[in-house]
Amino acid sequence: MGVKNTTESYGIAAKGLHWVMALMVLGLLLLGFYMGGLDFSPFKLSLYGWHKSFGTLVLFLVAFRLAWRLANPRPAHIKTHKGWEKALAALVHILLYAGMIVMPLSGWLMSSAGDFAHSFFGLFEMPDLVGKDKDLFRQMREVHEVGAFMILAAIFLHAAGAFKHHFIDKDGTLRRMLPAMCPRLGAGLALLLFVTLAGGAVLFAVLEEEHESKEAAPVQVSVGSPASPEIGAHDITAWQIVKEQSRISFQVTVQGETFSGTFEDFDGVIRFDPDKLDQSFADISVQIASVKTGSEERDSYIRMPVWLDAQAFPAARFVSTRFTADRQGGYVVDGALTLRGVSADMSIPFTLDINDDRADMQARFTISRPDYGIGGEEWGGGDTVGHQVDITVDLVTEPLP
Repeated sequence: MGVKNTTESYGIAAKGLHWVMALMVLGLLLLGFYMGGLDFSPFKLSLYGWHKSFGTLVLFLVAFRLAWRLANPRPAHIKTHKGWEKALAALVHILLYAGMIVMPLSGWLMSSAGDFAHSFFGLFEMPDLVGKDKDLFRQMREVHEVGAFMILAAIFLHAAGAFKHHFIDKDGTLRRMLPAMCPRLGAGLALLLFVTLAGGAVLFAVLEEEHESKEAAPVQVSVGSPASPEIGAHDITAWQIVKEQSRISFQVTVQGETFSGTFEDFDGVIRFDPDKLDQSFADISVQIASVKTGSEERDSYIRMPVWLDAQAFPAARFVSTRFTADRQGGYVVDGALTLRGVSADMSIPFTLDINDDRADMQARFTISRPDYGIGGEEWGGGDTVGHQVDITVDLVTEPLP
């Protein structure tokens, strides 16, 4: 038997590609359904990485397989094949190839739109196909999920047809894709493999649905505005935050790739006068449940007890203790940041542009998540999720009436 196809049988290359890709696709389906039922953990993130790598490999292999098929036409149909069997076989092959293209591409687009890492076996990072897009992420996730069941159905029809030809019609359809030696053993092993993997995929799909139905509803918490401090001098300008024009964002490294997010609900009391820094004051609160990263699943992870624990600690809060001017024309605010129930002193440099009816403040600073117990012991190492969290604060404020 040669490498190329003949008019009677498939060559070694076509057979090898067929069975390798069959194992990979069924394995990816099993892994995908299995991952969906797991709680968020370093192990789950690791499985996601393997899932993406093998999915990308399938995309590369299907491109090579299509090119090989064009260069090496498939064997002709056996004479006993009926017209409806030929038509159904052609349709199933189209569905299989479409699935092997749509599934990896939708996963790639989902990673790009959700700002997730997408490494190819740790050798290199796959480029982003699109920018961060929450709506596209949700759409591609739905396509990926529907595609999984579509390709599973196509595999079932494909295998059922092959086994019908082999065990009922007793023609040579399946044998043309089996090893030349021990075709009966190969057919038996193929049947056992298909039943085991397909049955496992269905089982994991059912378990995943049950797991998702039991997940808690999104955390809904309410945090009032920070209380005004007791300040002896009442002639210091009080500023209110213009939320529509302000932004509090962060960046974290996960599996070597950086993703960003924002907190959409925050408020504060600010009394500031460059000429009365010793009497200036700030008290800023941020609602943890308002986190947005472009992925609702990732947002729910961040709100979990092991991370920011939005249920037990609904707000992060920074309260100033002192304002000073620096030599570059900016300022430094010293204070305490309370996050996840842990308070730590810190100094934040910032710039300020004050006009009569507006003040723009920009600050860039970094915190270490282990200092606040974020991630706990399970995520203590910085290999999967980095220790450093870069925070950017852009506040637009206006004087209170």
